Amino acid sequence: MKRILGRALTPSFAVSVLALSVALGGGTVWAATRSAAPRASLTCVVIKPSGFLNGWHNYPSAAGFRFARACKDSLGFVYLDGVLTGGTPFSDAFRLPVGYRPAFSKAFAVAAGTSGPVVEDVDVFGKPSSEAGYVFLNGSATDAVALDGVTFQAGG
Repeated sequence: MKRILGRALTPSFAVSVLALSVALGGGTVWAATRSAAPRASLTCVVIKPSGFLNGWHNYPSAAGFRFARACKDSLGFVYLDGVLTGGTPFSDAFRLPVGYRPAFSKAFAVAAGTSGPVVEDVDVFGKPSSEAGYVFLNGSATDAVALDGVTFQAGG
């Protein structure tokens, strides 16, 4: 048997090295034919003006903010986006469509206000509630409430 570093190679060691080299070589070919990461698709639903409740509406588009929408990716996560204004404090702003609702109620801290930074609480009610799918703006700021950062897994 050949000697490496002063030690004799055993047949089992030689077979192990051969198996490892075949595995690595085959793995390299397999990895080269696959994409680096799975691709996620995104489906968005814009909240229509008729869907707003309690005086809430989109922040004027002249300010450059996106209108309110809910997007769901292929993994089942929902992302709310947009800025709302003008509604009644501590009230429902709109209701999410079926398939875009959480299994359980969720609460999020978001940015609000135009005259200075304010934190607003946005609640999204889940399936166990009779309010399932409603997006509740739980705060006194009504001049601008951002929905960015409201993310949850769909389930209701």
